[in-house]
Amino acid sequence: MNNFFSGKNIVITGATSGLGKSLAFILGKYESNLLLVSRSKEKLSELKNNIDNKVSKIEVLNVDLSRNESPQKIYDFSLNHFKHIDIIINNAGIGYNSFVTDVDKEIVQEVFQINFFSIVEINKLFLPQMIKKKQGAIINISSLGGKRSLPTSSIYCASKFALEAYTESLRCELKTTNINVLNVRPSIISNTNFFNGKFMKKELSSDFEIKIKGINKISSDIIAKKILISIIKKNRDLNLSLIAKLMIILNSIIPGLIDILFFHLRKKIIISNLKKIQNS
Repeated sequence: MNNFFSGKNIVITGATSGLGKSLAFILGKYESNLLLVSRSKEKLSELKNNIDNKVSKIEVLNVDLSRNESPQKIYDFSLNHFKHIDIIINNAGIGYNSFVTDVDKEIVQEVFQINFFSIVEINKLFLPQMIKKKQGAIINISSLGGKRSLPTSSIYCASKFALEAYTESLRCELKTTNINVLNVRPSIISNTNFFNGKFMKKELSSDFEIKIKGINKISSDIIAKKILISIIKKNRDLNLSLIAKLMIILNSIIPGLIDILFFHLRKKIIISNLKKIQNS
């Protein structure tokens, strides 16, 4: 596998934690040339120093993907440091849970900017050079929430639904270009700060869900290796964990029953919120 990625120029967003960090370390060992993107300058510097690679080029760029100009900064930086980009891994993402009655418009805009609009713009900027070379790969990190929405996660899931729809169109438009488009739906990553994000409220998850998340965890290293294998195989989708695969299948067959299941998962907090509104 390392021969495939050796010498490849690869962009990884959200590179300083969880899945992005694991991909950076593994691809560093495979002697890939990396452009690592994150909002934390300090963590990027630490990551670069810890990557075991004395052969290939490792560049870092701290940008905040919630800002409209960030995709252009990534592209311009890449032009100055790499001749071209072979693989784009759109890993950066942010969670947000809220009752639909409490949705904050400014947070919605930030979530969509990071989880969707920045990806669209990054791909748009880099695609022409890939199309001219007739090779490349685009990896969009989605979620089970992109196939089945959960209560109190409407906005996050909507951003991932948008990404899934976009990815399907992207794949079709690039059918004759030899550019592979891989859609990844990770499970619960064991070493991630996703559920501790600034827009995530722990009280909006049930005790049963917390137990499921504990059982269903997969390490970011395992997911990273599966992604790299899928890139080599030119797969179109990668669903991680048996629970995720089963949920996608069942939702296509019995969506009404899945509605009931998810309602009961968070029944207590949903009913509590409705009563609060009714009594206000």
